Amino acid sequence: MSRFFAALEKEPELMQGYWKLALCTGTRKGNVQVMKFSDVHLDRQEWLIPLTKNGKPEVAMVRVP
Repeated sequence: MSRFFAALEKEPELMQGYWKLALCTGTRKGNVQVMKFSDVHLDRQEWLIPLTKNGKPEVAMVRVP
């Protein structure tokens, strides 16, 4: 993982954020791509994913450092 994150540091900031969010939440690419800030609740460290592949909403934990 250290090699992955070292290589990731050379990528544009947007891509760094995308990959870190995808890895930390374990969510699908499509969910990350359509994520809305209004679905994120920083006080609870949760991200409400309104529509998942199975058609049901899901809550992903978002750990804020």
